Formats: sequence, C-alpha cells, structure tokens
Amino acid sequence: MKILMCEPRYFDVQYSINPWMTSTATVDKSLARVQWWQLKDTIERCGGEVELIEQDVSSPDMVFTANAGFVFDHNVYLATFKHPERQLEKKYFEYWFNEKGYEIHGNEDPVPFEGAGDLLSCNKKLFAASGFRTNPSVYNEITVIAPEYKIIRLELVDPSFYHLDTCFCPLNERQALVWPEAFSEDKK
Repeated sequence: MKILMCEPRYFDVQYSINPWMTSTATVDKSLARVQWWQLKDTIERCGGEVELIEQDVSSPDMVFTANAGFVFDHNVYLATFKHPERQLEKKYFEYWFNEKGYEIHGNEDPVPFEGAGDLLSCNKKLFAASGFRTNPSVYNEITVIAPEYKIIRLELVDPSFYHLDTCFCPLNERQALVWPEAFSEDKK
C-alpha cells in the first residue's frame, strides 16, 4: 500500500475553516514533527510504502494529504477545495500526481470536493459524504470514470465532523468505526 505524506514543516493554525481551528488554537510544531516522523516510521515498519510531497510555505494544511483527491488504480480525481485558504494546494498535488504518471481527472464544473476526506473505499464500495466540504453532484462524475464502484451516499450534519474521515473508517466488508450522530437520520 502506498501512502502520500507531507512533512509538517509549515503546519500551523493561521485561519479558521472548521470548529477546531480557533484563534486560541496553538500548534506545538516541534511535537507535530516528532509525531509525524513516528507515524511515517510506523507505516513503513508495517509494510506500507510512504511517498512524500514537499509542503509549500503558504499551504499550512497541505499536510492533510488525504484531501488531495481520490486515488483509484493509477487514477486520481483531484480535489477542488471549498475554502480559498486551501485552494493553492491543488496545483502542488496536481503536479505531484502528474510527475508520478497518474491519470488525472477533475471537476468539469468545479464544485467543492475534498478527496479522501469525504470519499472512502472498501472492496469496490465508495462511501461518499457531502454536507460541509463536498458537493454531492461531484459523485455523478466519479461514477462515470469509476463505474466498477458502488456508491453509498452519506450526509454529514455535525460541523465538528466536517469530513467523512473524521467520523467513519471502513475496516472490512462488514465492519467500520463510526460516529452515528455525525450523519443525517435518513442516511444512517
């Protein structure tokens, strides 16, 4: 398994785009880098292959590489970030995926989509969330380029869980870690 990571050289809370990013939030940059290296080493010891992208100084949230897009086979459907503070990241991720030979797809009519933050796969099923950062219409395009996947649509309703990967993690065909209160009643 390949995992894209970005060392948190410039990670910081410089703006507020979710309930956890407040003017009182501080980042222990030294600790963040230690924890990042520990995570990278753990992934590699467990047999994962880590690929790296350099962080741009003006993109403090670039460390959240799952948001870069949705990767399937050797394709990537690139993110279109909702918040202007993150939109600069797209060009760096697009360049990286292009350099690695991925076939790049993206919004024909750019609507917000935040990659594997809101779209998770497990055994040819896609768990596709919308509500805060991703417009559900983007999944219509994804079904065209990845028809072998069955899409299960979910709606996020709690702003504390603004991305699917903050409240849901499929483990296998029958099990997942989930925070049910993060989802609308009709999508549970």
